[in-house]
Amino acid sequence: MAKSGCKIQKSLNFGKRTWEKDPFEQLHTKACRNILKIRSNGSGLAAKAELGRYPIILGLASQALTFYSKIASDKSKLVYKALQQEEQTHQNGQHSWISFIEYLTRTTLDETYTIGLSKKNKIIEQLHKQYQINFFNAIASPTGQNGKTGNKLRTYAKIKKQYTLEKYLKTNLSAKLMANIARFRTSTHNLAIETGRYARPVVPSEHRICKMCPENGMWRLRNLLFCIAVVIRKAGMTVKRT
Repeated sequence: MAKSGCKIQKSLNFGKRTWEKDPFEQLHTKACRNILKIRSNGSGLAAKAELGRYPIILGLASQALTFYSKIASDKSKLVYKALQQEEQTHQNGQHSWISFIEYLTRTTLDETYTIGLSKKNKIIEQLHKQYQINFFNAIASPTGQNGKTGNKLRTYAKIKKQYTLEKYLKTNLSAKLMANIARFRTSTHNLAIETGRYARPVVPSEHRICKMCPENGMWRLRNLLFCIAVVIRKAGMTVKRT
C-alpha cells in the first residue's frame, strides 16, 4: 500500500501531468475519445472535459482518503493498530501509506494528516479544484504541452467554461450530430486549420486556408459558418480545387 501511495503521490503533479503516462489512464482517455467518436490524435484533456471526467488518479486518492477515514473512526478494531504502525513508520522518516495521506492534507488544506470525514470531503473538493485550475490554464496557453507549437485547444478554451458534462451530450441528438459537435469543439475536424498541424513541414496557422474558398479564409469563423464551397455542394454542383 505504501508503494501505491508513493506512485499516486508522484502522479498528482498537476503541472507535469505525469498521470497521463499511466496505462490505465491511457485506457480511460481512449474510452472517452471512443464515446465522443473523435480521432485518436484528439486531445485527451478535452475528451475527458467534454464528459466531465477526472483522471483516475483523483479517484484513487478519494478511495484512499475514504479508507483512511473509515479506519481512523473506530479505534476498537484491530485494523486501527495497523494504522498506528503506519503512522509510526511515517514519523520515523520512512515512507508509508500515511505519507500519502499527509501529502494530500498538506498540499490541499495546509494541515497535518489527522483528518475526519468532513475534511476528507474538503480535500477531494480541493483536488478537483486544483485540477480544474490547471486544466483551464493548459487549454488557454498560447503553446501546446511541448511549449513550441501552437495550442490546438485555443478555440476550446473560448467555449469551455465549466468542467462538467456538456449539455448537448444529454439531449436526443443523433449520434452523428453529437460526434460532429464534439469534433468541432475539440478541434479534431478536417478543416485546414487542424490538418495543417500534421503536415510536414507544419503549415503556419495563418496559412492554413481553404483551397476551395475564393476568399481563402476557411480558418475564419465567418467562412466556417458561411463557406461558399459548402453552399455549392448542397446545391448539387461540383467545385474544383484551385
